[in-house]
Amino acid sequence: AWMPVPMATWLPATAGICIEKGEVCLTHCIMLLGEGDRSMAACAASVREMLATCRALITLAGAESKFAPKLAALCVDVCKSCEAECKKHADKHTPCKECMESCAECAKACKAMIA
Repeated sequence: AWMPVPMATWLPATAGICIEKGEVCLTHCIMLLGEGDRSMAACAASVREMLATCRALITLAGAESKFAPKLAALCVDVCKSCEAECKKHADKHTPCKECMESCAECAKACKAMIA
């Protein structure tokens, strides 16, 4: 069963790290896209989706919204998608590796919250 008070304390922190790492990754992607590296376009798009979802989750979790569990379930899928896209670049780009890792953690936290 969903427990709003514990979720409101630990889930936003995990999603917040995801946002922090995602912002760095997105900036990295934009810089490379600006240099003509089109291989980073899908990564930038997936990070953008993840950032929007995690920001919304922090807002709803902090407000102990009844919609937070549904959004957390979506956040699992969005974070896993971002993780998979960042994984393609993780060996070459540290920001992608760190975003990949934070997305994996956030997906786990979201799964735990809705279990």
